[in-house]
Parts: sequence; structure tokens; C-alpha cells
Amino acid sequence: MSAVLIFRRISFLLIFLMATGAFVGCELVDVDPSPPYPLRNWDYTYPDQDDDPAPWVDPENYPYVTITAPADGSIVEPGVVTVTGVYQGPELAELTLNGRDIAVSGSTFTGTVTVGDDDLFVPIVVDAITSEKQRVSGDRVTVLQGAAGLPGDAATSLGLDLENRGLNTLADFIADLIDGFDLADLLNPKIAADGKAGLELSEASIEGVDLVVKSTTDGLALRVMIGQIVLDANLFGLDVYVDIQGMLLEAMMDVAVDENNEIVLTLVDSSFSVASLGMDGIMDDLASYLVGAVAELLLDQLVPGLLEDALAGLDLTITGNGYALSLLPALAVTGDRNFTLGFDSVLDVTDADVFDLDFQPDGYLTTVAGPPVFPEVTPVTGAPYGLGLTINDDFLNQVFYALAATGSLEFSLSEEFVTSEIMSLIFFSYRKIDPPLPVVFRFEPTVAPIVAGSAEDNTMYLVLPSFAIRAMIECGEDEACRAAGESDGYWEAMTVMVDVVAPLSFTFNDDQSLSLKLGELGLAVDVVHNAMGQKNIDNTERLFAELFGDVLPELLGDLLGGLQIKLPELAGLKISLADMATIGELDDNLGIFIDIQ
Repeated sequence: MSAVLIFRRISFLLIFLMATGAFVGCELVDVDPSPPYPLRNWDYTYPDQDDDPAPWVDPENYPYVTITAPADGSIVEPGVVTVTGVYQGPELAELTLNGRDIAVSGSTFTGTVTVGDDDLFVPIVVDAITSEKQRVSGDRVTVLQGAAGLPGDAATSLGLDLENRGLNTLADFIADLIDGFDLADLLNPKIAADGKAGLELSEASIEGVDLVVKSTTDGLALRVMIGQIVLDANLFGLDVYVDIQGMLLEAMMDVAVDENNEIVLTLVDSSFSVASLGMDGIMDDLASYLVGAVAELLLDQLVPGLLEDALAGLDLTITGNGYALSLLPALAVTGDRNFTLGFDSVLDVTDADVFDLDFQPDGYLTTVAGPPVFPEVTPVTGAPYGLGLTINDDFLNQVFYALAATGSLEFSLSEEFVTSEIMSLIFFSYRKIDPPLPVVFRFEPTVAPIVAGSAEDNTMYLVLPSFAIRAMIECGEDEACRAAGESDGYWEAMTVMVDVVAPLSFTFNDDQSLSLKLGELGLAVDVVHNAMGQKNIDNTERLFAELFGDVLPELLGDLLGGLQIKLPELAGLKISLADMATIGELDDNLGIFIDIQ
């Protein structure tokens, strides 16, 4: 007897026994009709389909919408914006602009949208719905509301605030540098320039330095107190010794930024006095000259030079692929309690082949507000602080604009096993593509990410207005596909535009560290340039709702939950965070307030 016949007889016997309940000990079990997991009302059944050819073979049967104006990334003023475009494809049942019906005249359409005063960005979406099979496609551009800045323009970038308590700490640091310093190498060139022939210092040590720096409305007030200065010199072969006990120097200095964006300290007024003076082998007038030379050196060169070096060291240039972003001092302001430095940033294109100026035609988004006024105490915790730092959203927008315009935020995903046949498991109309061709995903911003602040929760919002995820069919040897696609041999099957608003807030921990928290993500999804069917849109929106509603926030929450930022000690200075909040006229500055001791 054949194996097949035996298998058939055993199968028939099993079916008969099951049907008659002949199994010994068999019981009926009630099954709970409601499973312990939530059921999703998702329709994954294949829709009825005809044997249509691939979309690129008969493109006139598929809708394609192109918005011709305004350009993607345009920066507009509040008010009415005119939208024009072209439609091609089968007869339409409906054409909408941001959900409102608009008319088509021949192959062109015109409509308007309104941009409000408070709109950071406005998506402009035109959807086409055909009367045949409800195939849906569309196009989208995003406009920004605000002022525009182009490469070469200066934008407000940073603000640095030194409160008097912070200036005192900085003064202590400089005093430590001067204490024990040998001034001989600095004094000898001055002595020679003053015509004091035959006089040369072998030692000019300085001990017991105390420096006080305070900001006033007239400038920076300096007080230098020195315990002892010992000068050991030689005058025409004779030993000269001067011992200065207790020198007090006082000065008023003006702080400004010159046309070369350099910080300049200018001595406005000064005086000095000496408690006692010990001399050996020297005339009174020569002793007076040496004391004056020391005082002049300290007030004209050494102390101002160290202050200038400390402040000028904040200059910074960020060099990227195809661009350079330079931070330049722009203003210096002294008040009755603090000294403030303002920095501008200038974005320069260093490689025109890498930097795409047409990416966002009007440039990066800027605001009209100037540098912020620093508060007397921290905005949220109400604590005193020594150092305040603000980062302006214009500077951050420059950075994101440069990254986007140079393609640094673009990437693609290609795996050999991802084919149109695999994609058809979720997106059914990919079944029309025969043979199964590879699918490549391209991720790219069509508008540069931007940053905005909120005074309500002291949070900076990172906004990705219109990040494109494009599913591209690799045409291979299909000539019709290559002719309808892009020059690199890919045909656009579907593009998903995703807007994400991510609120980033900071919280203080008991150990003076800082943690970064992610608030509730805002998400909007638009499916455009979709020649593949309505079912694709439905399933795409469901997948992104799942991804951004549960998966991504949970993943980011786990990553950020263990993140802690703690400031290190710097050159012997103890640094601790006092507060972090948005400040400024438009809440467009992220303020970081630090206490230094």
C-alpha cells in the first residue's frame, strides 16, 4: 500500500473521530471571545484589483499634483499667500487646498491660504481625489513666517553675562595668575623704550596680589592690591634694589568692540599709591620711575591683557562640510551690576558644490528681537548667579539650515531583501509592480529644522517641519520605469511628509546635575506623490500613529532617562548650575545660569 494512500486513510479517520466526539476524555472548552489585548480595527485585506500595468507604463491614469508657487521653504509675511500649481492624470472627483475645495482650469489651479502672526510654519497641501477607484495623490510645500537671513548675514547668536559676583571670581582667577609672576621680561623693553640707558632688571617679582573687578554704568572698575614688589636691577654695573611694600592701584576701564569684532579695554582713569618704599643704591627719581613703570605695566598691559585674553578666548568658528559658522563679538555693555557681551554669528559657504543655496531659497529663519536683558536673579529658581549664557534661536536655525543645505541630514536605507513584493504585504498596490523590484528609502528634510522657545513652560521646541520619507523603486533594466523616474534610475512610488514638534525641557537633580526630558511629541503626516492607491495612505497613517504615539516616545524616554549633565571644575573654579529657562523679548533665547566660585 502506498504511503500517500495510508496518509489519506489516517487523515479521514482523524476527521471522523473529531466529528463524532469519539476521542476518550475529550471536553468542550469555552473560549473568551474578548482577547486580553486590544483589537485594532485595521483592514489588512487585499482590495479588489484589476490587472493594471505598472504606474509608469500608463502614467496618465494616475494623479500627480505639483505646487509651482510658493517654493518650499519660502519665508513669508503674515497675510494671504497665493498658491498655484498643475494637475495631471484622470478626471478628478475633488481637488482640495488645506481641506478646502479649489477649482481646476484645464490643468492648472489657484487658491489662497492665510498665514497668521503667530504661525511659525504653515504646511500647504493640495490633495487630488479621482473619480475612478479613489486613487489619492497630492503635493505639499511648507512656508515659514518671519524674517529671512542668507549666508553672509550676521545673526544674533550668543549673550554672555558676568554678574559682579562672577567678575569677582574671574578677578580672583586672574590675581592667582599674576601672584608670583616675574615682571622683568615685560619691564625691560619699556625701560629701553623710555631711554633709561644702562638700566636692566634681573628680577621683578610680585607677591600677595588681590584683584577686584566690578561693573558700573561708566565701565569696569579695577582695584589691584599688592603685598610686595621686589625689583633687582643693574645700573651701569651697580646693583640696584627696590622693595615696595603695599601698592594700591585703582582704574576705570571702558570696554568696547571695534570694527574688527575684537574686544578692546581702554584705560580711562587711574591712580596708585605705595605704603612704604625701601631703596638700596638708587636715586629717588629713579626709584619713582621704577614704581611708576610697574604701576603702568599692571594697569596698561598685564591686567587688561589678561581680561581681554579671557574674553577674546570665547571667539569660536564651527567648520562643517561646505560651510563655516563664525561667532564674533558684537557689543559690550557695562551696567551697575553686570557686564554683558553680545556675539553675532556669520554663516559662510566654503564649498558651493556642497552647499545648496536653492534648498531653502530665502535662507534661514530669523527673529527681529535683539540680545536679551539678563535678570538680576534666575527666572525660575530666583537664585543669584555669577555667569549667564544665552543661545539665540537664530544661531541654532543657522546651524540647522547649514546642515540641511549641505545634505548632512539626509540618508538612505537600502536592503537587498526589501522589494516591491515584500512591500506589498503592507502596501497592497505594490503588487502591480512585476517583476518585484528593489525598494530604496530616502530620508531628507525639505525645510530646515527650526527652534522656538515657549515662556509658558520654559521649554525650547525643536520643530521638523516637513521631513520627507520617500519610497523609491530601483528601476533596473525596466526602460519605461527609468524614463519616468529620476536620472539616477529610481522611480518615486510614494512620499510621506512628517512634521514633528519635540519639546525639550531640562530638570535639576539633587546632585546639581541636569537631565534632558522630552515632552509630548506633536505629529502630522501627509502622503503625497502617491501613485499607488488609497489603501497605502490609510496604512501609512496608522503605522506612523503607532510609531510616534507609543514606540518612539518610549524609546527616547529610555535613552534620555539616564542622561545627566554635570559641569566639571574649570581651572580651579567650582561651577554649578543655578537655572535654565527661555528669556528674551520673544522667548527666543535659551538662558543657562551658572554660579562660579
